[in-house]
Amino acid sequence: MTVKFPKLYPWQQDVFDAVTNDNGAGDFYLVRARRQCGKSVVAIAIALFYAFKEKSIGLIVEPTLKQARRVFKQIISAVGGEGSPILKSANSIMLTIEFVNGSEIGFISDEMDDSAKRGATVKKSVLILDEGAFLSQETYETLQPVVDVSNAPVLIISTPLFKDGEYYERYKRGSAGDPHIHIFNWSDYDTSALLSAEKLEYYRQTMSPLKFKSEYLGEFIDENSYIFGDIFKCVGGYSTKSAVYAGVDWSAGSDGDYTVITFLDEDNHVVGLKYWKDFDAVDLVKELATEIKAHSKLRRVKIEKNSIGKIFYDMLKRQVRQGLLLPFVTSNESKREIIESLISAFQTGEIQVPNEPELIKELQHYAMEKTPSGKYTYNASENYHDDFVISLALAYSNAPSHKNTENKIRIALI
Repeated sequence: MTVKFPKLYPWQQDVFDAVTNDNGAGDFYLVRARRQCGKSVVAIAIALFYAFKEKSIGLIVEPTLKQARRVFKQIISAVGGEGSPILKSANSIMLTIEFVNGSEIGFISDEMDDSAKRGATVKKSVLILDEGAFLSQETYETLQPVVDVSNAPVLIISTPLFKDGEYYERYKRGSAGDPHIHIFNWSDYDTSALLSAEKLEYYRQTMSPLKFKSEYLGEFIDENSYIFGDIFKCVGGYSTKSAVYAGVDWSAGSDGDYTVITFLDEDNHVVGLKYWKDFDAVDLVKELATEIKAHSKLRRVKIEKNSIGKIFYDMLKRQVRQGLLLPFVTSNESKREIIESLISAFQTGEIQVPNEPELIKELQHYAMEKTPSGKYTYNASENYHDDFVISLALAYSNAPSHKNTENKIRIALI
């Protein structure tokens, strides 16, 4: 059977040629890419090139399990589907693809635990770190021995993000002349064949400026959050004072979502943060009630009362003292109000949060878009969650000191 590779655009072809060159073993090939310019296509083409060249084991690393599954399916589709004669097996649980020549391509995600990453293997193939700017330092460090042992070329391909982290540091070293890091900046190419000027202008008008700068101009961001600004000036330890406000974001436990409760003291410093995933509803309410009762000076606990939240709210109301719970009905307008208040808190330093990895990640990747009517909507970026952000925003919205911040925030975002 003959497998025909797609025709690559010049920016893709240059990367393909460099990574598949036999002289590049052990080197790093770092691609700084805009969105919608064919990152996945070139990564899949390179992975399949090594798989067909000889018996080998390749590895593709994604930020999330959802992304890993998507690329897994894209590769199967690229070779003709599950019935393809060159496919020996495709395990959607283990996320491994085996070809009739004995080659394998495996997938792992940044969300997997350390043991799964340490068991990864690359042999006579390539290690691909997709969306490398979104991968944790731990993942880079854990996979380094894989590269050292196999002397495999490493393709790190990503839209740029903030001016920190391993992806940015390696980009700086490569730009400074490190002979083992080869830089490809797709912003230097004319990519209008896939990203037209009209599309670019549409995204400019509808996205938050920082997200547009990162994803569609392909530039690194000085700030460390899309909309909250310099969040790290507000990062510290947990407060030892009494909690007076709390906020709860419910989840059914699907697709990696958490149920989160955040406790704040009178100074808007986080006192405690608890979260659960994949919990039975009855047990979850009992856990929440226990946490709430442990903070005897609580004045208000604001809780979502939409859809599944109404069921949980009614169950919880029967287990805590009367008048403590304050229902919150989520709409575009009500959500905008609590998020813009939280943005103000980070801009003015009126809040302190702990250095909890999931919370920090959600704060960094929370984004804004503008609707055709000119209103702003806030949501987690693609492949991210917002449970910790919403819980924090609900807790902070209880405090009486930050009303009517809309105009100040709107000016800052335009």
